[in-house]
Amino acid sequence: MRLCVFDATDGSRPGLVLGEEIADIRAVARDLPANPVDILAAGAAGMQAAEKAARTAPGIPLKGARLKAPVKRPGKILGK
Repeated sequence: MRLCVFDATDGSRPGLVLGEEIADIRAVARDLPANPVDILAAGAAGMQAAEKAARTAPGIPLKGARLKAPVKRPGKILGK
């Protein structure tokens, strides 16, 4: 399960990539933060809430979806 940001008809939304689909987690859990950094900052509880929402969230085909950078302005970039 990978956290992502994708373009939806009403703007960018966080989602979880599950196989060949993106689970639109904000469609079923409006209390989840719209910013994936805030979901990650909530730690295990944030990811558990996202995973719970993904179980009932509508799926969007990954093929053809427009993915965006999940973190707009990272504080640090590490490379090897």
